[in-house]
Amino acid sequence: ATALTAIARRLDDNNTALNLAMAAHKLYPNEESRTALGDFVDQTTYARFFGGPANVVSSVAFSPDGQFLLVGSWDKYALLCDLQQDKWIQHLQHAAGISSVAFSPDGQLILTGSHDKTARLWDLQGNTVSNFEGHAESVNGAVFAPDGKTILTGSRDKTARLWDLRGNTIKTFDGHTDF
Repeated sequence: ATALTAIARRLDDNNTALNLAMAAHKLYPNEESRTALGDFVDQTTYARFFGGPANVVSSVAFSPDGQFLLVGSWDKYALLCDLQQDKWIQHLQHAAGISSVAFSPDGQLILTGSHDKTARLWDLQGNTVSNFEGHAESVNGAVFAPDGKTILTGSRDKTARLWDLRGNTIKTFDGHTDF
């Protein structure tokens, strides 16, 4: 994995570098291979799979077991890659750019935050489980609680919201004076 990582970092061809980084992670999933893979998740990756100019990658996350990579972009898409199969398996879409991506602690659910003022909970098959609506501005961050039973979102509207997994607001935290 170290040799593949070193070669990947020196290549001028980002597609080949990404494939080598994915191979290194598949063979030896460790912190070094995760870092190398993260280095190559960029605009070239999006161009490769969407066949055109790419937009900026805004957020990335590994599943807790290291089997999946989730990539969010300003172009409204989050892509889910199965690292064992070396292929993209889901394209999740919002109405505006994706600002945040996360996996649930058990790795069975995906959370995305968006500039469309919402966050969404998805299953690994790409089905929407819940919508989180109520922010007046873009959702800049969305995370799971460590126990996976609640979600916290932060917004440009200067609030944070705690939600249950069904999309109901439990509590709104305000008082921030800037975004």
